[in-house]
Parts: sequence; structure tokens; C-alpha cells
Amino acid sequence: MVFLLPDSMKYRQNKKDSDSQETSDIGEFSVLGECISFMTSHVEKSDFGTNLAGKDSVQSQDVKSAILSIFLGARIHDAAVLVGISDRTMRDRFLTYCKQTNPERFESIYECAAHRGYSTPPVELFQRHVMEFFNEEDLPILHQQSSPSLVKELAEKNVENAKVQLSLARIRLSVVDGMSRILGSE
Repeated sequence: MVFLLPDSMKYRQNKKDSDSQETSDIGEFSVLGECISFMTSHVEKSDFGTNLAGKDSVQSQDVKSAILSIFLGARIHDAAVLVGISDRTMRDRFLTYCKQTNPERFESIYECAAHRGYSTPPVELFQRHVMEFFNEEDLPILHQQSSPSLVKELAEKNVENAKVQLSLARIRLSVVDGMSRILGSE
């Protein structure tokens, strides 16, 4: 990412009357302060590459569900697959949603991440604050009649079935590749 500094933040060189000695209009400390101020305002105005800044409805319901799943512990990659977008776009939409939903909490998490050396806050820092970004109506598990343990058991069973299906698909692909090699070599 490239930051273009406004003219007021660049060192301006002026020639003195008769000698060619150069001086700067802006002192080092004021430039540093302006640079920090500029960077802060850039983060405040950023939509993290989604081009959704200032729009009321940032996310479709599917993307909002994917964001909720990230808050509840899903990996960004899995949430991205759910809505058919790249991992980077999913991360950007997650951060944009957080920033637009609760700007104060977002800023405090962003600062905490910066103090820990992160350039972009990891989702783990947001996860314990899920209720500050979503309300109870948004959490489907709270409204289901079945117990959370049954829902978890069903989800684990679905993951196991998916692993079996993935293994079968890999076997089929390997068989096709193997047959192609055999038939191609004759």
C-alpha cells in the first residue's frame, strides 16, 4: 500500500535571499505529527478495499452470516468458501463490517493489535466481543429448539461425512490420472 502525502506534509525547500542555502518550512516534529495524523485519518476513512464505505447495507445476508461464523470461530477461508469470494476479500469485508457496526470497539481492537505488532488485527481479537457487533436475534443457535450439544454433534457428523466425500473424490481423481498415464503411454 502506498500512501501519498499531501503537499502540506512534504518538506518544502526555499532559497534564501542571495545565498543558495536551503531551509525547510516545516520542522521535523510537526511533519511527524502531521504524518501520524494523516495515517490515522486514512485508517478512519478506509473501507479495506471493499469500495463499500459509507453505504448503509454493506453486506448481503450471506456475507453477514459468514462474518458471524468468523466471530463464532470459523476460519476466514471457510467463511470465504461459503459465500464464494477470496480469503482477502472476506477479511476485508469482515473488517469493514466491524468498523461500520461498532467504530469505537473497532478502534480499540485496532490499537491493541498495533501495539502487539500487527498491521491488520487478527480475527481472534474480535471474537470475544461478538455481542458488541451482533445482537441476540442475529445468533441462530439461541433461537433453536434443540440443545447446543445436539447441534454440535450434528455439525461434527457433517464434517466427518464431508471428509469421507473429499477422500472419495481424491481417489476418483487419482484413478482418472492413473488411467490417463497408462493409456497415454501405450
